[in-house]
Amino acid sequence: PLLNTLSYQVLDAEYSKALDKVVMISTAPNQVHIYDTVTKTEQTITLPIAPHSLSVGLDGLYAAVGYDAQVSFIDLKNTRIVKTLPIPLKLFDIVLAGNGYAYAFPKDNKDTQWTSIYSLNLSTGTVTTSLGSVYTGTQAKLHPNGVYIYGANNGITPSNIEKYTVQAGTANTLYNSPYQGNYPMCGNLWFSDDGKRIFTACGNVFRSSYTKDQDMTYNGLLVGLTYAQDITHSSVANTIAAIPAYRQNLSTNPDVDT
Repeated sequence: PLLNTLSYQVLDAEYSKALDKVVMISTAPNQVHIYDTVTKTEQTITLPIAPHSLSVGLDGLYAAVGYDAQVSFIDLKNTRIVKTLPIPLKLFDIVLAGNGYAYAFPKDNKDTQWTSIYSLNLSTGTVTTSLGSVYTGTQAKLHPNGVYIYGANNGITPSNIEKYTVQAGTANTLYNSPYQGNYPMCGNLWFSDDGKRIFTACGNVFRSSYTKDQDMTYNGLLVGLTYAQDITHSSVANTIAAIPAYRQNLSTNPDVDT
């Protein structure tokens, strides 16, 4: 058969190129699932509590799983939790970088909708907060160059996308796109595999550049795509693939619409 029905609901998922497998998280059971789409078999890792978000590192061998007030660092190849560390926030999205840090984006804040990015040193457990603020509910992705993160905000009008640096370990906000309401962003984003383009959940495409005046500038539209829950690009296949979504559900989970 072409399809294989899963016995659990997927909360978040990313692809590991190194393992050529899809990595997913679920509740009931609280697990990481490392799924082989060819053999339709999987390996699982039991998680300590219900997870909220997942990030697979650029090397494809490690992942970070975010919960309320905790983050687990996962060894995907050896299917084990390396460590679980505390972090003082209700976590919405998590980004694992290759610099020894995981970056947590808050779900909400009882005092203000504007808050910090929390940078977790995976070796020491030390948590530092960013200079500059982000809006709660921001969904974020690590750029393929490994030194910048881009985020798409939710719950604010007009929506926008923005850039943060992680070169010094602690994340710091840089700037947002030059557009304020010109183009809908729809609360999520993805990159072309060479990192030169940014695809947003509304199908608008923007450039990615080291130069500020060229960064996040409009570069066209994915014709026929109204809203997307996921977008991926392959330069080898010369193909962009997208999974459509309903707009009202886009911000319910960092990467996967349910």
